[in-house]
Amino acid sequence: MAEPLTVRGFFAALQETLELQWRAGRAGGGRLFHGALSETAVGGGASLPLTGYLNVIRPSQLQVCGTLERAYLVQLSSVEQDAFLSHLLAAQPAALLAVDGVEFPSAFIERAEANAVPLICSSRAGLEVMELATAFLQRRATRSTVLHGVLLELNGVGVLLAGHAGVGKSELALELLNRGSRLVADDAPEFVRVPPDRILGRCPPVLQDFLEVRGLGILDVRAMYGDNAVKHEAELKLVVQLQRLHDGELPLVDRFQDRQQHVDVLGVAIPALTLPIMAGSNMAVLVESAVRNHLLRVSGYNATDRFIGRQQHMLSENDL
Repeated sequence: MAEPLTVRGFFAALQETLELQWRAGRAGGGRLFHGALSETAVGGGASLPLTGYLNVIRPSQLQVCGTLERAYLVQLSSVEQDAFLSHLLAAQPAALLAVDGVEFPSAFIERAEANAVPLICSSRAGLEVMELATAFLQRRATRSTVLHGVLLELNGVGVLLAGHAGVGKSELALELLNRGSRLVADDAPEFVRVPPDRILGRCPPVLQDFLEVRGLGILDVRAMYGDNAVKHEAELKLVVQLQRLHDGELPLVDRFQDRQQHVDVLGVAIPALTLPIMAGSNMAVLVESAVRNHLLRVSGYNATDRFIGRQQHMLSENDL
């Protein structure tokens, strides 16, 4: 599972994108954002929404203050501001975020600093900040899982190379990188479900850009191949299970594989296939061909069905 997201982590991840500045309450940087299924909530009820403009009736975890909200606040008396802020903080938001380049009233800054409530400002437009912040928080709030393998992007398709240790996943990944594929994560890619039914794979920060290959050790893919050889995340579309065959097992391999296989990842059925490793096989070409064939199947074309249909048509003509 992914580590809980703190305000400090949120700030670090989006500081450059949203042009964030920390105004007050740095001591509260460890406050957590809770996912939609969290039991942490006001009064023990449903959890707080992730983002929303200042609202003491329906508060959110990230309370946003824009131009209209600040105009409302500054026309309140000091007593009314204090009461509003008391109601706002009673909901225990993770942080308060000012947008549109506005500044929080001084009373907010003083109260937030005293109560270790993070106050963050952005010079970006409110709607843009809300959209990007909400998307980021929703992604982090979803369930996650880690699957063993190498996650690559081939022809725009996120592909997980899976299989037992020592089967040759990293070596195959290295060959595919040399052929233009992009590395997302080696060994332990983390997957999250994005509503309604997309599975995104990403790399744990400690493993970013690195690929371990037996005999070569740790390789820095970005340094070797350039920025375009790595990608921050990719949508998982296909799982390729590498399987080393023993003597006598080759005749048992399904030569047609007309039935679509699937693996369950966080409740989503992901297309999968088992690719036997045979002496003399060009595995990189096989994986690339598997991806192209997958794209054809997604578009509605099934080569096996087409082949069987052609044979049946020829047999029916011969019977006439």
